Amino acid sequence: YIPEVMTSILQVCDITINKPIKGHIHKAYFDFRLQAIQNLTAKQLTDSVFTVPRENLFEMIENAFELINQQNYRRQWIADAFEKCGQNPWVEGDSKFEAHLASLNENCDYQHMKEGNQTLKLF
Repeated sequence: YIPEVMTSILQVCDITINKPIKGHIHKAYFDFRLQAIQNLTAKQLTDSVFTVPRENLFEMIENAFELINQQNYRRQWIADAFEKCGQNPWVEGDSKFEAHLASLNENCDYQHMKEGNQTLKLF
């Protein structure tokens, strides 16, 4: 389990890539489903289970990745997300990452998590 406020630190790809890919696949699935059932009657649809052939599912996923690559080629938004989170591997120093952490301090959940995980001073 990763707390929501830690996603931008631990899982940048969940924010930048996974959500758009899932959105494209979701849309492709519903387009496919609409195409498949548009000529069926309500009686034919009752108690029926809709399945997507494996080849079509793979095509949906491949097309989603292709769309993401095309969009990213024009705008470089994946690299920008890593930059915004201070995790660009080609930048020296930690100043951007520290600035990102400082921006998280405005989030109540992040503040609470930080306070709850302070190092105990035993001596």
